[in-house]
Amino acid sequence: MMTKNGIRRFVFETAVVMLIAALVVIGGYSISRYEENKRNQTLYIRDFAPVLKASSYEPLNTKILKDYPDIKACYLAYDSEHNMSGYVIDIDKVTDDNKSVHLLVGIDYEDSRVTGIRHVYDGDNPLITDETAFENVRDCLVGSVIPVAITDQGTVIDDDDEENILTGDLRDGTYYAQSMTADKDGYIDFVEIEVTKGVITRIQWDAFNVDPTTKLRSLSSLSGAYSVSGDNWATQSYKVCHKMLELQSPEKLAMKSDGTTQLVEGVTCNIRKFVQLADECIGNSKAAFNKDRYFEALKNIVSRVKGQSAEEAGIINEDGYIVISFDDHPEVYTLSKTDAEGNKKAYAVIGVRLIDSGYGTADQNGSDDKDTDQDINDDISGDKDQKTDEEPDPQAKPDPGEDGLNGDNSATDLVGSVDDLPLAEISTFVDVPAGYYKEVRSTISSLNTCYKFLKDYLNWLV
Repeated sequence: MMTKNGIRRFVFETAVVMLIAALVVIGGYSISRYEENKRNQTLYIRDFAPVLKASSYEPLNTKILKDYPDIKACYLAYDSEHNMSGYVIDIDKVTDDNKSVHLLVGIDYEDSRVTGIRHVYDGDNPLITDETAFENVRDCLVGSVIPVAITDQGTVIDDDDEENILTGDLRDGTYYAQSMTADKDGYIDFVEIEVTKGVITRIQWDAFNVDPTTKLRSLSSLSGAYSVSGDNWATQSYKVCHKMLELQSPEKLAMKSDGTTQLVEGVTCNIRKFVQLADECIGNSKAAFNKDRYFEALKNIVSRVKGQSAEEAGIINEDGYIVISFDDHPEVYTLSKTDAEGNKKAYAVIGVRLIDSGYGTADQNGSDDKDTDQDINDDISGDKDQKTDEEPDPQAKPDPGEDGLNGDNSATDLVGSVDDLPLAEISTFVDVPAGYYKEVRSTISSLNTCYKFLKDYLNWLV
């Protein structure tokens, strides 16, 4: 018969044995998991490093993936200190003609830049069968900031300015650009730069309002009538302009897909409009399209849209700005193509210089002839089996006979979006290598799906 001490000893020894057994099981499981993770990391690095280099990768488990059936998986990439480097997304899309495009895409964490694209086996009905074609697609898109759209290749270059444009030199003078649409608060952003000896020496970023009783955004922010998180908007605008004076390029501001930048300390506002308009000002400088010419061209556009001059329409405010938002006239500032279903899809936003040039070309032609939609689609899509080495004419001007600049477009039949993303949200416009339109367009669609997924996952506010 067991005594109380014997029972206690038995219970204690049993507990010790069970604890040791549990430790052995846990230790074995940990070792097994460690070895499995090590094997997985070896495979991940082999497969993912070509699109996004990192020290480790982890599968992302989120319910949001179920809303994106084209995305097979998403992996979080970490550096050696376990800081986020970016995302690797496995996406397999099917095109409208049942072609498969299976890609691995690397997206940088900081600036939402495409770090790499790898072509994965597409199955029985691939869109991309020629690896040379894929290399052209990859080279065209790697380095882009998502979301992406195809741009118009036409560039306005006067004969006297051709050498200046090609060398990238800035012309001295004052250059200006304003947004073609107002924001939700009624503000129309504008940027003005001054170039001296080929260097940007002054930059102003502000906004006037469609309501004539509302002050400039900078003044409204100082009075508290307009507010953003952090410092007042006027201070943030000054910091952004000061940084660009230092960098001399809006592209170097490292704008992320949500329109913010971490490069300029204390700036929390969306700088997308600034980047777009500053880039337009630089293009105007290269073309010697100064502020006076800009206002003359904008007045020309107003006359065509309103049927009367800006002065007669009463849309010149006391500061001399032409207060007009083309929200109801997307055909004025967008270029579009007509798809197979007959829907007009905008694919590029253009500024005043190109718009006015298109009107000028129409006046010079003196005719109403224009390409058919099929002609336009054939021209941009090409045929992979009929590639040509012919380069686009660097002096080609947008033909006002094409969709987007002709008189028969209307706001009702023009869809101002790319892959259901507003044009204002597009971060990068790319040119298509001759003969690869379908491949580039399908790959862009995949990239934009990645953008929409990350936007949902990260709750980006654009």
